[in-house]
Amino acid sequence: MIINFYKKNENLILILFAYLHLILSTISNYGTASYIIKFSSLFFLSTLILLNTNFNISIYISRSFGKILFLLILFLLIFSVSLFYSKNRAFGIEKIIHFLLGPFFMVIVIYFISQIMKNADFKSFTAIIAVLLIVSVLIAAVVNPFDFSEKYYQFRIGNWSHIIFGIFIALTLLLILFSYINETNLKYNFLYSAALFTGIYGLYASIPRGSIIALSVTSVIFILYNIIKFKQKNIFIKIIIPIAISLILMLIFQREIKGPEKSIQKVFSVLTDKGYGDISIQSRLMAYEISIKMIKDSPLTGVGFGGFKSFYESEFPIELEYPHNIFLEFQTETGISGSVLFVLLLVISLKKIKKNNIMVFSVFLFGFIYALFSKDIPSNTIIFVSIFYALSDNHIMN
Repeated sequence: MIINFYKKNENLILILFAYLHLILSTISNYGTASYIIKFSSLFFLSTLILLNTNFNISIYISRSFGKILFLLILFLLIFSVSLFYSKNRAFGIEKIIHFLLGPFFMVIVIYFISQIMKNADFKSFTAIIAVLLIVSVLIAAVVNPFDFSEKYYQFRIGNWSHIIFGIFIALTLLLILFSYINETNLKYNFLYSAALFTGIYGLYASIPRGSIIALSVTSVIFILYNIIKFKQKNIFIKIIIPIAISLILMLIFQREIKGPEKSIQKVFSVLTDKGYGDISIQSRLMAYEISIKMIKDSPLTGVGFGGFKSFYESEFPIELEYPHNIFLEFQTETGISGSVLFVLLLVISLKKIKKNNIMVFSVFLFGFIYALFSKDIPSNTIIFVSIFYALSDNHIMN
């Protein structure tokens, strides 16, 4: 019975676990638990690919994939060469391992999925993640598992990372929005609407600022695009309803949630005391400042992959392993070579998708905005997957 169920839904199961690995790969903690989680997820996902009846090694023997593989290896080569002069070679090696577990592996997985995925698979996938979103937010509302201290990565059942939870909620909301706007089936509309107002409330409860900013900007652009190009004036009505319900939920349950109010107040501290009311904002402002200094000192080669951590610790007492800006990180650690390659791929991929695939463009924009002030190179999997998917010839969802 289980085997028959798997054979019937093998593509859908593969896509769901690929999505899980995508979310898990955004963990930027370099502790033992993160290695166990990512390696376990990679092993399980690899097994599903090998067991898939559509799997054929010839899929990866093509000019399109050869180009992608060459660019991925080129990134690894740049990272590896920079280790020879890195001020923190051990941490640089850790970052390379996480790059392999995250962006490198996910690009290969997405390439395979793009070969086998059908519209029906995507619709089922969207419906399932909508249900998972609703369930996860309801559990979070009951258990209240978020610790808004600095210890985000405890990896305990009763203590969730609001950052990882926020990425899951925000990216899932974005994917649901694509289906919701064009959906005509009443049952799916009800499900997506419920997921939208539940997800918005979930973001309010967990207040992952980076995810909220990335989702807000991307959603507005996506909605305006559909209104202007396709004259979909009914979008406002469909969107206002779940937003209104979310606002009502926020007003009803606001007294029970202390994290959002505190976190929002800290955001405004940037305008009053340069962020010193919030250690997260404070450390980022300092990281940007020291990054500029590092770029001026080593503009050509950078300080080596992982070298930012040692340099930063010598300048400030705050523990920070990377500058929380992907452009600053590329330039400070890999110099001109890494920065030019990354920017070049950004420009080329953006030109390929902005007019042809609004869905991929929106995910690309979400990952791009998020990478401007969150995570490091190995954990910004979303932007790398978007870039390499755009560079491939497998645009299946238009």
